[in-house]
Amino acid sequence: TWCEAHHIDYWSRGGTTGTENGVLLCSHHHHAIHKEQWTIQLQSGVPWFIPPPHIDPRRQPRRNYYFHPTDLNTAA
Repeated sequence: TWCEAHHIDYWSRGGTTGTENGVLLCSHHHHAIHKEQWTIQLQSGVPWFIPPPHIDPRRQPRRNYYFHPTDLNTAA
């Protein structure tokens, strides 16, 4: 109940509504993605978050390492 679905490629801009174009975010981070203009890229099915230039001028992709399985190949 704490998660909100976010379209990586915005639905309003022609993105699909399938799970391959989505990521689950808490409400705070979902709004931050839109407000701060972060972007998201999937790399091997894993979301990487790219900050806007005013947060990181180099726009280095970031991951959330707090919650993730140790080995994605054996995750249920």
